[in-house]
Amino acid sequence: MRTESPVGSGRRVSYVENVFDFGVTHVPNRNNSDYKIEARSQSTEDTYGLQYREDFSLARVTWHQLGEREETLLKSGAHPFLYYERRFPLIPDFPIATSEKAGLHREFIVAGASIIQDVRPLENGVQIVLRRSEMAGFLEVNMDWHSGDPWWSAITCVESLAPGTAFAGHVVASGKLIRTDSAK
Repeated sequence: MRTESPVGSGRRVSYVENVFDFGVTHVPNRNNSDYKIEARSQSTEDTYGLQYREDFSLARVTWHQLGEREETLLKSGAHPFLYYERRFPLIPDFPIATSEKAGLHREFIVAGASIIQDVRPLENGVQIVLRRSEMAGFLEVNMDWHSGDPWWSAITCVESLAPGTAFAGHVVASGKLIRTDSAK
């Protein structure tokens, strides 16, 4: 996976490209019902752990470097997860997976903010749109999931101020799945 996360430099935002290798480290069993995925940076010693519940809602994100203790960076409830801060270069945003067909529209209230999850059909998969609305504006995440891909195929996170303001919004992070020949 390749992600681009912004690096602030005054008023102008520049982007840094990060490449991660993903691997499944745990699937549910009788002792633990969570899925765990490890994301290792190709350019640093950073390793992130992504833990998901059986409904695929994000439970937590951890971080460690080789030989160091694992630290929990964030925890989440059982709802679609949208997060954006410049604390780490990984995009942990994740929907709640359902067995329902595309076209599904669900609404959630999380910490006073409205989160909407829409699933739209694509020719070769689905697009999942997560949108968190607050008084100051919204954060929208578009994920394309192509049939046969083990993770989202492409993701874009856009931050905008409230409607009617002069600020049109901008991409704050994006990523794409990089498939190697052995993964096909």
